Amino acid sequence: MEGWRQRRTNFDTAGATSLHTTVEDLALWDENFYHPRVGGPSFLDQMLQRGKLNNGETLDYAFGLVVGKYKGLPTVDHGGGDAGYRSDMTRFPEQHFSVAVLCNDADTSPSSLARSVADIYLAGDLKAPEPSATAAPAPGVNLTEQQLSGFQGLYWNRDDDQFLKTYLKDGKLRISFDKEDDYALKPASETLFHVADTPWGDQANFRIEPSAGDKPRRLLQSFGDEKPDLFESVPSSTPTAAELAGYEGSYVSQEIEPIYRMVVRDGKLTLTRLKHKPDPLEPRVLDVFTAEIGTVRFTRDSTHRVSGFVLNSARIRNFRFTRRTN
Repeated sequence: MEGWRQRRTNFDTAGATSLHTTVEDLALWDENFYHPRVGGPSFLDQMLQRGKLNNGETLDYAFGLVVGKYKGLPTVDHGGGDAGYRSDMTRFPEQHFSVAVLCNDADTSPSSLARSVADIYLAGDLKAPEPSATAAPAPGVNLTEQQLSGFQGLYWNRDDDQFLKTYLKDGKLRISFDKEDDYALKPASETLFHVADTPWGDQANFRIEPSAGDKPRRLLQSFGDEKPDLFESVPSSTPTAAELAGYEGSYVSQEIEPIYRMVVRDGKLTLTRLKHKPDPLEPRVLDVFTAEIGTVRFTRDSTHRVSGFVLNSARIRNFRFTRRTN
């Protein structure tokens, strides 16, 4: 570690962010779910109503709360993070037990810390996780470097437009979500991996299935007994310096005022914008890059010239920008 640096939020609105509180205040808010004083019963009931998709699938996400299970017990929780702060509040309604964790270190995992506390205090109530499609059939195996090399590649989740990459380093298979989230994997079977060297790693499941016929290699990612997210193997792209220069320019959107500029710096395509540090883009597939902001998909006109881009991220879909011609 190079030392500590203070990070401050740069938003002028409170609620969705910039909220200052304490674990004591959160304990009072938690008790409000059992003895409603703020909002009333109907308001609290609405907060727990889970969303439903058009296809009838019910989501875990309700009105600002996540309804789920942990080791067989119903939970209601939500995490938060901004700048250098991380937080989580997990409730076990049937046990009238809750854990609130507030951290001032961006590298911490408050949800894992909250569950570690629950493991101690609710040891008599918790059950072993239910078997899932990604559950490990054995405590662990040793795979050769040649076997591990067959799992390397770039994988794409078409639902969320997210990418992850697996690669070999120092004889170990590693997985990278972005430049900050990079982990070593340990094999639990010939196709199943967990994250190594972290307190929560055994709950993180990555099952890699071989290609079959015209179907590409697949990676199934889940945490605990959650429904797995599907990633498919895709060919990676390595644009030349000239190709990167073709993306340079200023981009605008009808929905917001700031100008987004793409420039090449130190051999990388980089996004510059107000109130943010330069954001280097990682090439993924043809005309597609990922960065801290999300997934950037460049568009082209009839002459094959770059005409704009579409931004997708965890909370944004199909946010369109047009390249300025002047």
